[in-house]
Order: sequence, then structure tokens, then C-alpha cells
Amino acid sequence: IMDHAERKNMVKPAQVTEDFKAIIQAMRKDEGDELVDNLLKIFLNRIPKDMEELASARETRDFESLSKKSHLLAGSLISLRFEKGFELARSVEKYAFEKKHEEANRSSAMLIDYLAKTIQSLQNH
Repeated sequence: IMDHAERKNMVKPAQVTEDFKAIIQAMRKDEGDELVDNLLKIFLNRIPKDMEELASARETRDFESLSKKSHLLAGSLISLRFEKGFELARSVEKYAFEKKHEEANRSSAMLIDYLAKTIQSLQNH
């Protein structure tokens, strides 16, 4: 059973999404199917573990791990042109680095939600 402070710290993430279909289509046109397929395969295989590590760092208030994992995710997201996800990961990295718990908690919840939606959307293509 959660006490009042724990309930207060629970954050309902805002919705951050992208038009993944349009982004992937543009990448295929610019970069070719083989490269895009390889990037997506790597991304889809790696992201669930990254999400678990983000959630764990968030729960334990491990700001250093949260900052490092967010930095790595930012690189992955921008390589796929997922700009909103990139910005979200950068904000988590910044807040975690600055040890701003509330902001890091809120933005990391949003990033985890974003990544879950990204996986779901990409698997449906």
C-alpha cells in the first residue's frame, strides 16, 4: 500500500508520439530499405532492456545511470530521426545530471511511455 508521498510522486506521463510511418518512409527513400531494416531491428531488440534499465534507475534515484542511459537513447532516437523522442531523452539526461528528481522522474516516465509506444508502432509496420 502506497502512502500519500508515494502517490504524490507517481506521475501520469503526458503523451508524446511521432508519425513513425512517415519518418520510416522518408528514411527508406533517403537511406534504402536494408539500412533502415537493420537500424529498426537493432532498435527493437535493444529498447526493451533500455526501458527496464531506465525504470530501475528511476526507481532507485540513480541519477548517474539515468543520465547515461538517456544519453545513449538520445543517440539511438536521433539516428532514426525520432526528434520528439530525442528531445525527451535529452531532457531526462539534463534533469538527471542536475539531480532534479521531480523533473527527471516526470520526463523519464514520459520517455518510457514514448519508447513503449514506439515499439508498438514499429512492430505493426
